[in-house]
Amino acid sequence: MPSALDAYGDGVDITVDLAEVNGRVFVNNASMGVYAKIVQSADYRDGKMQTAAAMLPDLLGPMSQPLDLHFTLPSGEEAVTAQLLLVSNNPYQLARLRGGGMRERIDSGVLGIAYVRVDTAAEARKLAALEAEGHARQFASWNDWTASHFEVRSAGPVEIGIDGEAVILQPPLHFVSRPGALTVRLPRTVLGRSPARVERIMATPTLVALWQTLRGRPLSAR
Repeated sequence: MPSALDAYGDGVDITVDLAEVNGRVFVNNASMGVYAKIVQSADYRDGKMQTAAAMLPDLLGPMSQPLDLHFTLPSGEEAVTAQLLLVSNNPYQLARLRGGGMRERIDSGVLGIAYVRVDTAAEARKLAALEAEGHARQFASWNDWTASHFEVRSAGPVEIGIDGEAVILQPPLHFVSRPGALTVRLPRTVLGRSPARVERIMATPTLVALWQTLRGRPLSAR
């Protein structure tokens, strides 16, 4: 990106967080539940919104199978399933459970966690409609919180979308924030602008490559 070259002439060093799940780094978010299944679809890359809209009703509907995702809520209660579960590098101001939204900052040293459980067909229809409109956070059973680490348990392999890439990992899934993991140099002109602007300059593949290099891992490592 041409604007990134401005950092060489008049740049400022800032530290940013990363997050990891089972040793795999991510910059934005990791999705489990129905959105992870959507990411697995062969049609996802060609039409993200259309694929999500087409698949959500069946994945959330009354004939869908409960998802085997177990985790501990901030109250100490054990959640035994979730239709949608999102873990992000710093919390999002979410518009959709698939990760669309803004982050106020990416250096607060915590994970953002959002979770929704759907129990009836009527709730499934309501959530699908809100998701399509970008208002999923208005759903009645929406829950979100922050934590420095988070664990998801399951009886078998877990489908997960990591920064939009389809992955299957063995449980338990250990999520952890890596506060100030990287120091990056940005053009002075982007300081004070929206986080979205900064995130576009700090491209995900670039930050992942930097982190892997610092840890002495091959760039192709997963």
